[in-house]
Amino acid sequence: MRLVSNLDQLCARGFDARTALLSPRLRRDALGMTTPLLVEDDEQPPTWLVRHQERGAIEVSTLAEANVVYHDPYMTLNAERDRVEPSLSAAVEKLAGGQAVEVDPDLILARFDAIAERVTLRIRESEPSIRAVAEGTHTLDTQTLDTQTVEQRFRELLNQIRPAAQKLVAASEDLAPLGPLMDEWTSDTRFADLEELLAQRGADALLATSPINTEELLGKPSATYAGAIYARNSGEVRLFSADPLPALRASRARRILVEENDLPIGIAAALRSEGFTLDYGSDAIAKWRERRDYQYLPALIIVTAASRYALDEAITWARDQISTRAAITERDVQHKYLQYARRFAKSIGVEGVINEFFSNCHAGTRTLHPCLAAPYDLDLGTTSLKLDAGLAVVVDGVTLATSDVARTYLGSDEATGVYEAFQKIVRETIADQLRPGVVFADLHGHVLERIRSERSLLSSAGLWPSGIDLDTRYAMRNVGHLMGRQESFSSEFRVGEAEQLRIGDYGACEIQWPFGNHAIGAEEMWILTPTGPILLTK
Repeated sequence: MRLVSNLDQLCARGFDARTALLSPRLRRDALGMTTPLLVEDDEQPPTWLVRHQERGAIEVSTLAEANVVYHDPYMTLNAERDRVEPSLSAAVEKLAGGQAVEVDPDLILARFDAIAERVTLRIRESEPSIRAVAEGTHTLDTQTLDTQTVEQRFRELLNQIRPAAQKLVAASEDLAPLGPLMDEWTSDTRFADLEELLAQRGADALLATSPINTEELLGKPSATYAGAIYARNSGEVRLFSADPLPALRASRARRILVEENDLPIGIAAALRSEGFTLDYGSDAIAKWRERRDYQYLPALIIVTAASRYALDEAITWARDQISTRAAITERDVQHKYLQYARRFAKSIGVEGVINEFFSNCHAGTRTLHPCLAAPYDLDLGTTSLKLDAGLAVVVDGVTLATSDVARTYLGSDEATGVYEAFQKIVRETIADQLRPGVVFADLHGHVLERIRSERSLLSSAGLWPSGIDLDTRYAMRNVGHLMGRQESFSSEFRVGEAEQLRIGDYGACEIQWPFGNHAIGAEEMWILTPTGPILLTK
């Protein structure tokens, strides 16, 4: 039995996860944790192992008729639940039936470790690589940049868009408190904070392999390089276009902080054979990035303003088209949304800077699972259309900010009333609850309490989920998160999360309500300033 993880090989077998699925667009620091694996066995038909979250995408893809096993349950509020394996490792164990399994050398380290706890694994011999590098973009294998050059590069990138952000602040009473902060929040602490992190972990260096963290260390487009290395007290970043070993040897580091959610097992095995100790740091590295979002304030202002405008206009357009019985599809709405985003960018003088980050666009009558838009017809029978989407501010190929905002069209007055109640809960939670020191888990509890207070409204609309324990079911997901140049999967408002809010935090607060044939999302973005939270997307 063999597990195929290589994305090009999966594409050759008929499925391109990079274009068909939503999650790979969200996880710029963990692409290989989101993509399917293909199980090949001489005695069994091929089986695809897919995260349950992607069910809506799979049902309209080339895998619609394939043998698919879903793993890692996604929360819906229906009493009846899909048959889903609790984890990827459990799914592999069941299929392996006690036999050893061969894996590709580019299977991600964290996935390899989890599966290896249940199944004997053998790494297939081949030349491992961290990820595809843009062909012909760089000829040297290793270069160095001093940290001051990197910090100056980020200042220059932000200064290109600062005038546009200042205009937006000047035109909005709600954003006025951000004006002085654009002058005060100008320090770049990426390397000072990284030094502190490495000291806390007892690590000699950070090996960044994901696109988002490579950019964070270089101030250069990540497609140009395979990764970057920062050694403690070195004052420089070593960047490499293929093999990290020469740069690591030159750094004289021995204990390396690595991204286990991105690093291939083939590279990890090679590092260990050279005597390096690997310290798993994906979550810690994400938090290092997320807690500095405020230092990109001009980009945050622009990306949230663009999202607010584009989403509100797109949902209004969809409502108008449906009400006049015009022939439109989910993809038409997504296309219109991106048109509005480009229009907004042009209107503030940053044409080409605002780009798509991800677009989760689907009708509740098609699926309750988040997915990309499909050529699915929308009409007066459409119960809901959720547009939960993010934009990115990208300057000279470097991502400076992303957004994550949700708006929903509802097909009935009763359901619209529920959606408006959800919006009110989200916005009041931001205004009343977000303060320094507030525990993330407490925010989850607060939102659930507010939802329960609206039970009568939801019941009258037929949208209260009977037959389930709401607290237990909703504990499967968050009610918000920080950002960090992508949606955070390490700093979430969820049950058991003891992390606390800080001044400067930037993120989202949300309610997702996938129930019956309604997929409802209400989500807003905020930033926590010294004088309190500011709702950025109302």
